[in-house]
Amino acid sequence: MTMFVVAVFYNGRQWEATTTLDFLWHLQAQQELEDMREHNWCLLHNILPSHVARHFLESGRNDEELYSQSYEVRVMFASVAGFTDYYEKEVKHEGVDCLPTAQRDHC
Repeated sequence: MTMFVVAVFYNGRQWEATTTLDFLWHLQAQQELEDMREHNWCLLHNILPSHVARHFLESGRNDEELYSQSYEVRVMFASVAGFTDYYEKEVKHEGVDCLPTAQRDHC
C-alpha cells in the first residue's frame, strides 16, 4: 500500500512538472511569435510603402491575389555637364555641399 501511495505521489509530481514546462514553452512560443510578427512588420514597412505593407499584413486575404496599383509617373535621366570635374574639386570638402550646389546651379 505504501508503494502505491509513493507511486501515485511521484506520478503527480511528474505530471505537475510536465504541465508547468508545457505552459512555459507555450508562453515562450507566443512571445517568439509576437516578436517575429513585429520584426516582419518593421521589415515590410522599411522596404514597402505603408499601404502595400498593410495589404500584405492584413489577415484573411487571398494568398493567390497579387497587389498592383498604377500611377502615371515620369522619370528623367539627365547629365550635368562638368559635374565630374566639379565633384573632384569638392572631394577635399568630402562633397558635402556638392550636390545641392550643383542642383541649384542647374535647375
